[in-house]
Order: sequence, then C-alpha cells, then structure tokens
Amino acid sequence: MKSFFYITAFIFLFTACNKSQTTSESKEESSREQGEAVKIPASLDPLEYVKWVSNEQNGVSKSKTIDEVKYLLQYKPHDYLACMELKKDTVNKSEVEKKEQEFKGMLYFDFKIHIPNGSAEFLKYNISSTTEYQQRVTYCSFSMQYDISIVQNKDTIPCTMYLFERAFDVAPEGTFLLGFDEAALDVNKEMTFVFSDRLFKKGAIKFTFAPKVLNNIPKLKTV
Repeated sequence: MKSFFYITAFIFLFTACNKSQTTSESKEESSREQGEAVKIPASLDPLEYVKWVSNEQNGVSKSKTIDEVKYLLQYKPHDYLACMELKKDTVNKSEVEKKEQEFKGMLYFDFKIHIPNGSAEFLKYNISSTTEYQQRVTYCSFSMQYDISIVQNKDTIPCTMYLFERAFDVAPEGTFLLGFDEAALDVNKEMTFVFSDRLFKKGAIKFTFAPKVLNNIPKLKTV
C-alpha cells in the first residue's frame, strides 16, 4: 500500500513538472511570435542582417517536423533578397533601392521539405514504386503551387510565383521559391501560410506570422 502511494506521488509530480515545462515553453514561443522574446537591433550590416532573418529565434524563419519530415519556411524581406543577390559586406543605399524596385509587388518565401535522416533525393522518401516517384516529380513541378496559400482574416491568397529547385540525389531536401501578391496582404495583420500536403500526406502544414514579427525586422545598414 505504501509502495502504491509513493508511485502515485511520483507520477503526480512528474506530470506536474512536465505540464509546467510545456506551459513555460508555450509562453516563450508565444512571446517570440509577438516579437517580445528577443532584443531587436535597429540596423545591421548585410552579413548580420541575413543571419538575423535566418535565425528561427527571431520568428521570421520557422520550421516544424511531422513524423520523419521537416518543413521549413523562410520569409524573405526585400532587403534580405538584396543582400543575397549583391553578396557584399557593405552595400550602397542606391544599389539596394534599385534591387528593391525589382522585388516590389511581391512577398517572397523559401519553403523547404527536408528528410533529416535521409541519404537520397527527398522525393524517394518511403517510395513504393517508380510510378509513385514520377507522380511526385510531376506534383512538385506543376501542381504543388495550388496547394499553397496564405490565409489572412477570411481571405485566401494564392501563391502566384512558384519555382521548384530540384536537388536530385545531392541532398535529401527540396526547395520551393514562392511569391504572393503584396497588394493582397497586410503585414499589419496576422497571416498564416498553409501547405495542404498531398506529397507526403501529412495534412495541412501551417506557419503563422504575427504583425509584430514582420514589422520589427531590423533595417539594413547601408553606406
């Protein structure tokens, strides 16, 4: 009887600790989503700017793993795109502005599907036949775009720019370059990226961006 009491007490304490830890992690994640968990610098040099935007702790880059599949989403501000194209330690204001004009009118994202323990092309994950492989190639090349959208309020904004960067057998991941009509979205309101996964059938993959995250990205330092 005494032994039963000790076991019951242990289970209760273990559950309480886990619940407390989960609640703490949820609060931290919620705080991060609101842009409150990290100190945001006013401006950054190109290299540090790219690092900051790519750091998941800052809420601009996100990921989640379902079963053995990892989904990663990177929001790409126009300044980030300018840095990636110019590839310089310091950038001139006029050249950045010129680049930003090229990107005007769209909100850009990189979406990646990665098999963490994979050793071959990600499209071969749990493959059952050559036919299924060809169907996956066709889906990613031509149809997947229509399963991607951004939901804001009650509006569903389709993906209007789509490019599948196929890695073949080089890496166990695929990268999708995405663009959405900037005029149809409001960065002052919460927006949720949605991928209805018909590739690996993992359901609706969602990433939500809070207004405070997208409106508190540091400025790119120019000379």
